[in-house]
Amino acid sequence: MAIRDLLYICAECGREGGLKPAENGEVCDRCSTRYTRVDGALIRCEPPGKPERTLHPSEWVDLLARSDGFEVPDRAEPVILRTATTYRPLRIRGEYLGRVEQFGPPEEGTVELTPDALIIRTADRTDHWRLTALTAVQPSSTALQVKLRDGPLLSLKFPQGSALLWEERLRACLQACYSRLGRGTIIEFQPQILCR
Repeated sequence: MAIRDLLYICAECGREGGLKPAENGEVCDRCSTRYTRVDGALIRCEPPGKPERTLHPSEWVDLLARSDGFEVPDRAEPVILRTATTYRPLRIRGEYLGRVEQFGPPEEGTVELTPDALIIRTADRTDHWRLTALTAVQPSSTALQVKLRDGPLLSLKFPQGSALLWEERLRACLQACYSRLGRGTIIEFQPQILCR
């Protein structure tokens, strides 16, 4: 997992999505703060001309928690899309435990988020889904999975961005959309979207 998957905002200058790969770590493209992994899972932050800080990933997430919400991005972001095309049975020692998604091949494209829709473009097609058609939003360490009502399960990887950032953006847009429609407060996003 890249540091930028977790630290989607620079802890020093607040630049969203500004961490870029660099030798032995990642660097903010605005303020030049360097982030590196140190013992265990700890992450060191080295801002130019200031004291360094080393924190556990959970401490960084707590520091970056935003109360002002997330803005809808004003541009498309590169994405690697995989679509669950079939399901296979999952068995352990012969006992049937359920079904597991089988994802198709990766497709390069872009993803956009509007106040009302999720739009994914690949070389072959453009898919436009209203936010009300999403039934679940589930993160992993490197991807974001989105389930569609009467549609497939999508896996989105962000080669230049953070799945965690996109999860937060999508959740914020979904809540704003549900509020506008009078559907209430979303209290759960996985395994399905539930409102209070």
